[in-house]
Amino acid sequence: MTSNSTEERYALAEAWLQEHGADLPKFNTSLAGAIGTLNWDEGDIHELERLISSDPATIVCTLRAANSPFFGLSKRVDSIRHALTVLGLSSVRSILMRGYLADSFGIADKDRLAGDYVEHCIVSGLAARELAVKYEVAQDTAYVAGVLQGVGKLMLLAYSRQQADAIYTGGDLTANREPMEIEVLGFDHVELTVSTLRAWHMPDAITTAVDDAHRNRRNSSPLTRTILAARLVADYVDHQRFERQEDIVAVRAQLAAVIGESNVVKVLARIHHEVSEMFSWAATRDGAASWT
Repeated sequence: MTSNSTEERYALAEAWLQEHGADLPKFNTSLAGAIGTLNWDEGDIHELERLISSDPATIVCTLRAANSPFFGLSKRVDSIRHALTVLGLSSVRSILMRGYLADSFGIADKDRLAGDYVEHCIVSGLAARELAVKYEVAQDTAYVAGVLQGVGKLMLLAYSRQQADAIYTGGDLTANREPMEIEVLGFDHVELTVSTLRAWHMPDAITTAVDDAHRNRRNSSPLTRTILAARLVADYVDHQRFERQEDIVAVRAQLAAVIGESNVVKVLARIHHEVSEMFSWAATRDGAASWT
């Protein structure tokens, strides 16, 4: 199945969204932005507790995370304050966002492919937040845009799984499979991402920046450059995690060319602990690989 123009492919992506209608997830932008901007020190524990308690789905995923076998507790955690103590403020952001995305998209605990890609999106968000200062972009906007840049693939994994499995054979969701996506679906994941962001009424600045970043329009807005670099960071972390040696070298070179080697080192160092904690928790919960 093929389409001859970008306009036709966008129309097919929008039709795909309409077909799934009410089953599609909703995204709480204000919650995600707040998760991305809190400083996560002891002074923020009251604000974090208030934020989590304001959203029923976030309460559920916080308590579920705290009661994971990873922590080996003998007594069940049944309060947000206790959960934050168990999880630790330095790692709770990514664990929360992972649970929020997995619950929103209905991703099962044992779905390793989709779970791995959720984590890829979160690493992209964390990297975007760290790179926001360099590109003079608001950190909450950068974090949300970084997380959502891969939402089209999450949609396919959650709602067109048979086709997604055929497209992403081998499980490497960072590989360029856009020609196969167009052949199978009539549109690619970027067009589905942009259509989804529009359906969610995301700000035009985010939607345009995500589109431009995926199309490698490097001379576009500062937010575009932030997302582009953040996605490369997430790709690099994925390749390290799954020991794809050739890809590690290639993506590291790309990343250094975009932001400079010193910035690569800084960003990786700043996100390392939080990412490691998220991967460790996910590995225990889902049996997935962890990053070292």
